[in-house]
Amino acid sequence: MRIRAEVYSGAAVKAVISRAGAIFASLVLSVLVARVLGPEESGKFFLLMAVLGALNTVARYGTDNAALKILGGASSRVGRDLFHLAALVVLCSLAVVGCSLGVILILRPDTGGNMAVYFVTASAIVPQALVVLFGTIMRGRQMLAVGTMAELGSIATLSVLLLTPVALLGTSSVITAMGCVALASWLTLMWSAPVAYRALSTTDKNAGDFSFIGLQKFFSIWKAPLTNITSSSLLIFLLNWFPVFLLSAVGTLTDVSYFVVAMRLVGFITLIPAIQASYLTPAIGRDYHHGAIQHLNNMCIRAARQAFALSSLPTLILVFAAHPLVTYVYGGGFSPVAAPVVVMAVAALVVSYAGPVNALMFLCDLEGVSLILNVGVAAAWASIGLWITLTYGLMGAASFQGAASILVAVISACSLRHKRNIISFVRFSRVTSTPECGAEK
Repeated sequence: MRIRAEVYSGAAVKAVISRAGAIFASLVLSVLVARVLGPEESGKFFLLMAVLGALNTVARYGTDNAALKILGGASSRVGRDLFHLAALVVLCSLAVVGCSLGVILILRPDTGGNMAVYFVTASAIVPQALVVLFGTIMRGRQMLAVGTMAELGSIATLSVLLLTPVALLGTSSVITAMGCVALASWLTLMWSAPVAYRALSTTDKNAGDFSFIGLQKFFSIWKAPLTNITSSSLLIFLLNWFPVFLLSAVGTLTDVSYFVVAMRLVGFITLIPAIQASYLTPAIGRDYHHGAIQHLNNMCIRAARQAFALSSLPTLILVFAAHPLVTYVYGGGFSPVAAPVVVMAVAALVVSYAGPVNALMFLCDLEGVSLILNVGVAAAWASIGLWITLTYGLMGAASFQGAASILVAVISACSLRHKRNIISFVRFSRVTSTPECGAEK
């Protein structure tokens, strides 16, 4: 069976451009913050952004992945259930904001006398959680480029536009930088909400019975998968950013800044897999829920081959030219970043060989397996990873991060193969027959 034409159509090309633009905007924001604030102050900013990302993962409560399932055929009342998801995001994000501010007021962490930075950061939780859901709805309705920009690029782009004049005026600080991010989040929400609504069909919009009782019934049905998705998503996020939190506790804010800069540069290697995830996830959900596993396998294998091949070039550049590249882009003060970049670049290339395993695990009803896997890796970080970071510092954290990401990718690919007959990794032959499996089975 041939790969669906729409997956590689002009819409997909636009999504590729949009995703590339989003990653470039994130890189530009990190460069701007690093050069304006310096290693230590930028470390504070990056740490706050990491905390904000973790809180947003909880606030959206797995609704983005649930939306893809609903749009892929898991619900006969699409509009009603998407409305319920939006209501859940609002309720959860408000609860997260309240809990976060309560903890801040009780603990009163040391901020050099400026508590306002935490309140500014918390103000971005609600809009960022909603923006992810609305961007997912757009992608699920084939508005791939716009949805990708809403989820991943708009906030970073607007933050750069807002922060640049502030930097030119010489009034930059951590709180002004976070203020620009918060304002950019609300501006993104203002344009993404109506676009997502227009993306729905007339039938979807008229699928009504939007009531509190309906929301309770919806939550009782979706509570278990949403909780599993949220737990796994949070663990995946924390595992990606665990070195940042760990270095902030046992190292310095300068180490935090170095590690985040390394992550941004390695983002050029993960660019292709990330782009693929933007336009493949709706197709994955659709194929799985209709039992088209053979087609799904061929699509994932082709995507994995493309990702691995295209990621090889930036990997070679980062491995052999890390030092001059880092010092040219970020300045001489960030030269210690070169060594971690090499290790993380090689690990990222190996992970790309496994294919889009994260999306597959969530969309193919393996959230529980993903949760158990990530709990195990989190335990490894809290024990072995902690010792390695205490002993070897920044380089130790980068090395353990790379090894952990490879282990998760390999085990996830094996789980998909044995539990769902799904082949996600690089193969050089097409799948001609696959035992039936999927949501319809």
